[in-house]
Amino acid sequence: MHRATAFAASAVLSLAPWAGTTSGQAARPELSYQKDAFRHIAGELQDKRVVSLADFAHGNAYPYHTLLQVLSNWLDLAASTSGRLVLAMEMDAEATEILREYLRTEDREPVLEYWLPFSSLDQLAFYDDLREFVLRVQRINEGLAEDRKVGFHVLGLETFSMWASGNTLAGLRLITGQPFETAAQWQQWATQNPYDGLARMDSDEFTETIRLACVRPVSRQRNTMLMSLGLPLAYCIRQQQISPEQWRGLWPKLSSRIKFLQCVGIYGIGCPAEREKAGEYMVQFSSQKFESPARYLEGYRKACLGLTY
Repeated sequence: MHRATAFAASAVLSLAPWAGTTSGQAARPELSYQKDAFRHIAGELQDKRVVSLADFAHGNAYPYHTLLQVLSNWLDLAASTSGRLVLAMEMDAEATEILREYLRTEDREPVLEYWLPFSSLDQLAFYDDLREFVLRVQRINEGLAEDRKVGFHVLGLETFSMWASGNTLAGLRLITGQPFETAAQWQQWATQNPYDGLARMDSDEFTETIRLACVRPVSRQRNTMLMSLGLPLAYCIRQQQISPEQWRGLWPKLSSRIKFLQCVGIYGIGCPAEREKAGEYMVQFSSQKFESPARYLEGYRKACLGLTY
């Protein structure tokens, strides 16, 4: 590749968790044509100045996976050709600088301060995986002359607004039981009130709250909110007719998935005591122990959604 800088424009800003197939389905292997597509796009970055990747839907984890696969394949090629790549994200300058700082230092606090409550497990997992990619670039560059090093840079060109605020606030009201109308109200409440999310999920009030959400008429906000909790797809896309007695029989199995996903988030952003408690539950649920929340999320998608990423 010539030393000119390739430019990958990527619209992949995702602010809600992905939900897919029903539980119990075996993970489908990534098809060969998908892998060929990743390699093809990586090859395009060797020959063209600008390549654009579309995310096809906000709130979907697969665009993150696609982008990381393209980057990984590009690096395989660029390692021997001293390639340079600029990744243009759907972010404004402030959000991009916060991401750059995280990629340099792995300090998550500025990320959380900026994004919460408008973040998602998938977004934070993507940041973790992107940092792993940056570390891989650094390892390749060790000992190389400056003109032989691989170059990678993240750029933000968007004027961004928190488009998902409506869904986010609805989710916060559901999880906490508090009547938030604005993010500012949530932030004020969060600083003044101790909140035990795991205890809330074990409460009868939360159990009934989720049942009532399931029996409400189908709407985009309702469906998204239920999917973000980790309920099987059938409960999210169809209005349910479930009595309190029936729900009490269903809830123990359903609640374990919900609690696991919440624990993934707590493990990523909670205080040390919260992280320890969440970690214990995730090991109990998955029979695996990871240091990174992203790996627990990946395992959940494979085991419960039948996905490969």
